[in-house]
Amino acid sequence: MSSKSEVTAENGESKICNFTIDNQYSWDLLVPKTVYPPKEDTEMLARAIIELKKKDGLAVEIGCGSGAISLLLANLGWKVVSCDVNPIAVAAARGNIANYGFQNMVEVIEGGIGDGFRIPKEADLIIWNLPYISPDWDPSDGEQMELELIEEAAMVDRKNGWGSELLKEIEGGGGMNPNLMCLVVFRTDPVSPSKPKIWVENGWSARSVKFVRMGSERIDAIALWRTGSGLEPKSIKDCSSTMDEAFKLPKSKWSRLIAERQTSGRGRRGSEWHSKRGDLLATWRIGGEVLSHISPGLLQICVGSIVADSVNATVKWPNDILAPSGKKIGGILIESRDGEGVAIGIGLNKLGKGRSDFSSAGWNETIGEIDAKDLFQRIDSGLSGLFEDNGWTLAPCKDHIREISWKSLSGFLSIGTEIEYCGGRYRPIGISMTGEIEVIGEMGEMALSDLDFIDWKASFLPSS
Repeated sequence: MSSKSEVTAENGESKICNFTIDNQYSWDLLVPKTVYPPKEDTEMLARAIIELKKKDGLAVEIGCGSGAISLLLANLGWKVVSCDVNPIAVAAARGNIANYGFQNMVEVIEGGIGDGFRIPKEADLIIWNLPYISPDWDPSDGEQMELELIEEAAMVDRKNGWGSELLKEIEGGGGMNPNLMCLVVFRTDPVSPSKPKIWVENGWSARSVKFVRMGSERIDAIALWRTGSGLEPKSIKDCSSTMDEAFKLPKSKWSRLIAERQTSGRGRRGSEWHSKRGDLLATWRIGGEVLSHISPGLLQICVGSIVADSVNATVKWPNDILAPSGKKIGGILIESRDGEGVAIGIGLNKLGKGRSDFSSAGWNETIGEIDAKDLFQRIDSGLSGLFEDNGWTLAPCKDHIREISWKSLSGFLSIGTEIEYCGGRYRPIGISMTGEIEVIGEMGEMALSDLDFIDWKASFLPSS
């Protein structure tokens, strides 16, 4: 793949920038001085749009700049409504769009979120390359160029994040398309005030589909959609096991259930799982296509990582969720049945439990007094971001899933955790593509999968 965005000529206060993606789409754009020109982040966003499974409908671009992305959308077959708070950008975008004959496909409006522009309720797709310059930036520190007032309005994030303002606009609009997809560019390193996590906490799913490094910054194109297209999970009061109930759910769409109580819950290798009312007891049914690119072992660790992040805890390979005290909050169980797909069961304690031979922790110790349904929503959105077939984007590859898993597991290992295996000491160094833990020690490097011969050694873990 190739792309370029470069200045080919200057015309007074304006310049001509050539914007080319993969030698297939190419435009010479007139870009005035105070308008953000197409750069690496624009190219990344363009590729993310090209790879979307859907290619038609009504697309809305916020902050259209010189019109590069709107031109691409129109070329792909979308009807487009775009806007910008910069009147000079609006004029430039209109001119560039007309120059290539797409004025009947694209309407450009002056305004923005909170500034007169309203998102059409029938919109199928929303695009926004969010402003990500920190609102407290100092142009004298050499990290940012000095901006004119009109540029600052378009490029500087708000303290509460423009991403949050977009979410408010959508949620407050009423009657929006339940299958709406948002493709939003966030700065994820260093983190800007606009964060995808705010969307996840409000019942949306988030999936990074492209990213680029611009100097010391990482910029991600993140797909955002209502988890399960807004369909609520099945809720039941009592059952023998949420795992058994999950296989009764339809295989289509995003199927999941939450129970108030189960009488015969189970853990790994058929062990019994004890729970109380108020605990989280939930299971997701995922189509067998997930296992076409990810093993059950790696799936289990990745799910554990999402759950651990939701309750501000750590995950101990392969499936235990631990509080900072080292006590277990809960665990993950994966079951598959031929032709029936996979069930992902999650059990979490709200409050700690104590017995003469065992004690556990609860999420009230790590995230406070939230109820099981609110916690379920967080986890539901997190799982959906990786595994739901939203009809728009491809699922993340197994390299990305392994990366997520190892990052989470590293929190548990960062305190110098070691493994005692068959009388020798080993240090974890990674996770295999099949979910085994990779270690190095007295017998060199190896991959371990059998819990029966593994004894974890860490100062904060309770003695066994």
